[in-house]
Amino acid sequence: MNQVRKIALDQYGLLRLGVATPELKVADIDFNLAEIFTVAEGALEQQCRMVLFPELCLTGYTCADLFFQHQLQQRVDRALLELCRFTASKRMTLIVGAPIPFMDACLTVRP
Repeated sequence: MNQVRKIALDQYGLLRLGVATPELKVADIDFNLAEIFTVAEGALEQQCRMVLFPELCLTGYTCADLFFQHQLQQRVDRALLELCRFTASKRMTLIVGAPIPFMDACLTVRP
């Protein structure tokens, strides 16, 4: 059986970037957040230091008028804080998009 040698990429000024497509449910932020955490934990085991998720992965892309619902907007804010707390103790950055209300519009904000 072949042994895989792990290389400390940061020793060379490099990092491993993961690209993820988790299972999502429209407007089910709790489910989507759990999927993001699961994928992020797996990526961390693979020594990824940054993971890129799809646009609007917290809400799903087709929420339409739901994007303007105050309850959905509040849950998105809490989910973003949960993601911040999750990564604070890990050597990992998660890149997610979120719908952010601005005036009479809803913007898709990506870091």
